[in-house]
Amino acid sequence: MSLPGSGSVPHGALPLDAARLRAPGRDRDVTPPCEHIQADARVGPPHAGCASCLEFGGTWVHLRQCLTCGLTGCCDQSPNRHATAHHHETGHPVIRSAEPGEGWRWCYTDDILYEPSSEDDATPDGASS
Repeated sequence: MSLPGSGSVPHGALPLDAARLRAPGRDRDVTPPCEHIQADARVGPPHAGCASCLEFGGTWVHLRQCLTCGLTGCCDQSPNRHATAHHHETGHPVIRSAEPGEGWRWCYTDDILYEPSSEDDATPDGASS
């Protein structure tokens, strides 16, 4: 199972009401979305870099975006793990990948990966991929 810091996934609010929670690489539903995964999450597009790393010249591997406030942070494979640190500092429960071509979301609170079905595949800016 992918963890929030491991792969990359697209940014931008996705219409998730028709999406399904799936185990990566599986065609069957494994669990319904938790209460934190919001179908109407509206944040702007993610930034092109980790906000915290940019302040001190740090580097990152992949980017994640908080779906509560829109902050863009680095993944858990990055040296500073700012996306997870942001969750611990704020309690904001859900991130999405800010990587092009990916549509998953991760709920830290419930430890659930939410992966949209192919019918709901959309890029972060809302355009079909």
